This record gives sequence, C-alpha cells and structure tokens, in this order.
Amino acid sequence: MVRIAYGDPDAVSVGDYHVPNTVAWALAGEPRGDDARMLALLAPFAGHRGRVCMLLEAAGIQAPKYGPRAPIRSFARY
Repeated sequence: MVRIAYGDPDAVSVGDYHVPNTVAWALAGEPRGDDARMLALLAPFAGHRGRVCMLLEAAGIQAPKYGPRAPIRSFARY
C-alpha cells in the first residue's frame, strides 16, 4: 500500500481482486476487468490513478455481483 504509506497519488493496487472490476465497471461499463484493462482505463488519469481508485471506492461504486449467495446461518447452535 504505497499510496497510503508514502502518500503516492499515482500508486495503483495491482493484483487486487475487486479493484480492476470496479474500475472497469465505472469507466467502461464492463462488469469484469483484469489488471491490464484497469491500467489502460486509468491511463488518461496518469499522476492521479490511485486517487481515482480511491474516489470510486468512496463513491460506493461496485461491479455487479455474480455467483451463489451464502446462506444466513444461525450460530446459536455453536
């Protein structure tokens, strides 16, 4: 987390599971993205790419969720 530790506004979390999907959804309307696509979409924001990711997260933008939902379990028996 160079962005947080050193305050680098251009540092992007590569290898993260959710950040590429969020960026692809917010900037291109694509539900899924990978690190290469994320960096391509963030290229116009060079110098502030980390800030763009942070602003998207703060705005509550999330890519659509797919897959089965986890059932709600009662932990009263445990």
